[in-house]
Amino acid sequence: RKSNVDSAAVMLGQFTDISLVMPRGKHDLQFFPEMLQIRGKSQTYLVKWSSKKILQVDLPDKKHKMLAVGVAPPLRNGNIEYNMIGIKFEIRAVSDISVCVPKDAWDTAQRNGLEKSRPAELNDDEVPTFEAVACLLKEMSGQNVFKPTSRFQVPDGTSSVSCSLITDTGHLFFFQKQLLFVPKPMFWRPLNRLEAVEFKDALMRKNTFELVLTFAGDRAVEFKQIPK
Repeated sequence: RKSNVDSAAVMLGQFTDISLVMPRGKHDLQFFPEMLQIRGKSQTYLVKWSSKKILQVDLPDKKHKMLAVGVAPPLRNGNIEYNMIGIKFEIRAVSDISVCVPKDAWDTAQRNGLEKSRPAELNDDEVPTFEAVACLLKEMSGQNVFKPTSRFQVPDGTSSVSCSLITDTGHLFFFQKQLLFVPKPMFWRPLNRLEAVEFKDALMRKNTFELVLTFAGDRAVEFKQIPK
């Protein structure tokens, strides 16, 4: 569909060929004062800066990070609605900030953004792409970037459990006040809406169990094949 970004609007930053899990594919992220424009090969999405939440997770493969961004109203692609977008980054990917973002915009975002550690081998203008996008999202939306709670860890040191939701396998992350399943279908709920928790033995697998969560005003959600 056509973009609604004013042709005279000043682009504050752009990152090209960024992997999105939902909606799927490579997209360009274009930051404008009023919104984020996500431009793909066949579809352009607009996300206003009224987005309510930004979650950060380190994926268990230890090679990727992901940002999950809640969007309202949902993005539409035909009959499909997206209440969240999942932006996936290679940990080693870097961006030249002098090219991607005007200096004033980056200086402001960096002061108010995430606490980042710059790898020693990077040049002065190089920043991990994940950190750059996270900083700008936080600055433009006015939202905090939440990380999984340190109170939950599995034996391998990660902060998630492997499981399946519906027919897809992924990982369930626990935050202080919310939970998130990635990569797809992306599922997010605040824990203050949690009404019931049930643990069930898997009928066909002795070494896994099922976690059934019931949220207020919602149907029960089953996370299956969780290792014991």
